[in-house]
Amino acid sequence: MIFHGTNIFLLVKYPMTLPKNKKHPLEMTVQVRRTDCLITDATFNIPDLKGLTRLKIEVDETLHSLEVKKVDDKTMTALRKVSRKIVQAGPTRLWVYGKSCSACKFMALSDAVVLGTKSIDRTTVRFRLLVSSTGNARKLVHDLEESGLEPVVIDGPEEIKTEITDRENQVLRLCLDLGYFDNEREASLKDISKLLGISVSSLSETLRRALRKITEDYVNRNPT
Repeated sequence: MIFHGTNIFLLVKYPMTLPKNKKHPLEMTVQVRRTDCLITDATFNIPDLKGLTRLKIEVDETLHSLEVKKVDDKTMTALRKVSRKIVQAGPTRLWVYGKSCSACKFMALSDAVVLGTKSIDRTTVRFRLLVSSTGNARKLVHDLEESGLEPVVIDGPEEIKTEITDRENQVLRLCLDLGYFDNEREASLKDISKLLGISVSSLSETLRRALRKITEDYVNRNPT
């Protein structure tokens, strides 16, 4: 990788060389995006929301744990519209049973053990997982990507965090081929996003993650 002014030229061979598969359980945190969780969507309309997690994830139904400042009629009415059952588990805590979204359904069908979850916003959720090996961790990320869940490894083995996903590889190669990195830029992010059928913000985020991984890999291989 060569830096010159504000331009970045990539001289990287794909795929990056990775360590041998470690055949022992490991923890990782993966962030995904989806838009089909009705309970999450309704929950983020509740004022003074304190937290939303998932206690039990199954293919068809997920038990959500919701903490609010106050349980009132308005909150209950909103949640009843999108849930099968609601249990008040404390003065400010509700257990809400509802249809599993695409992310929860994926996790229920996977071999990973879900240790915890955290909702970041309406569309973004993080899963803390236990997987049996780095090979299965790679497969999990690949399958999430194939399912359109836009996975990002937040925490876990460095060889997984810095590995370029198929989608990131596609974006990098297209940006290179179309001259996005040239001094006289031949294509803009808007042009490339139209070709990929995604938003400019989504493309920009994918490109940023890929460049960060490449930079970290280069720095780790060439310590000063």
